[in-house]
Amino acid sequence: MFTRTLQRLFLAISLCCLVATANAAPFDDAKAAYIKGDYAQAFKLFVPLAVEGNSSSQNALGFMYVQGLGVTRNYQEAVKWHSLAAAQGNASSQYSLGLAHFIGRGVSIDYQKTLKLYRLAASQGDVDAQSGLGVMYDQGIGVTQDFAEAVKWWRLAAAQGNVIAQFNLGVMHHRGTGVSKDYEQAYFWWLLSSKSGDQDSINSLSYMEKKLTLEQRENALAAAARWSPVRKSHFLRNVDAGTMNQHLLQ
Repeated sequence: MFTRTLQRLFLAISLCCLVATANAAPFDDAKAAYIKGDYAQAFKLFVPLAVEGNSSSQNALGFMYVQGLGVTRNYQEAVKWHSLAAAQGNASSQYSLGLAHFIGRGVSIDYQKTLKLYRLAASQGDVDAQSGLGVMYDQGIGVTQDFAEAVKWWRLAAAQGNVIAQFNLGVMHHRGTGVSKDYEQAYFWWLLSSKSGDQDSINSLSYMEKKLTLEQRENALAAAARWSPVRKSHFLRNVDAGTMNQHLLQ
């Protein structure tokens, strides 16, 4: 009896491995087509995988419906596929579905749902969800305003290279809001965010240089030169993340 149970278990594991291997190649083909810019082909390849329940493919379809890549833009369809992927724990879809509820895109505005979904995604390391939570706590949207909590989430997002979070951390250090006032730290974060060409960051650097000693500027420059992001971005980038993640006003 015990032997038969083990045999069934090993058979089930073997079948799961075979299915995973079989699905890997079509997904890689779809991903390659997407990266190449052949969105129609990518969409075609993602569909059967998504129907079979592959959460990464469901997430991809949701993203493509939002952006209108390889298919006519359809926010309701995007919500459908992101909901399926989010239910399976896909962090990117959890963020996208949360954003949809934040701005009312294909679904009703519901800040509590946004907060719940962002927390789920952020706990898995989703950088846009982390940055979005910072905005919600900073502005008291759907939650009690808490500057220290905003700083916490922006630090996590900034460590992954999120430009908005880096800029906002600079503002918080400049103001002394949710964190100690520290012009050198403000300068450091604006150095990082300015690397992307962000004009607000560049303007802030010029302003802050007048408030720092030469030693403080050199320390910040050295720290920025040593800095590197902790993670790389996903091939499906949330290009509309800026819809919610906004620069703070100084």
